[in-house]
Amino acid sequence: MNIFGWLNAQLLKMKWLWDLVELLVIRVFKLSMDSRIGGR
Repeated sequence: MNIFGWLNAQLLKMKWLWDLVELLVIRVFKLSMDSRIGGR
């Protein structure tokens, strides 16, 4: 049953895309995912 939860997260919720964006922001742009860009 756990494999179906993983497939749902990866394929339907596009978790892989979020992980890719997070990797790009942290490693390439050297920004933190915890703070917002541009002030408040």
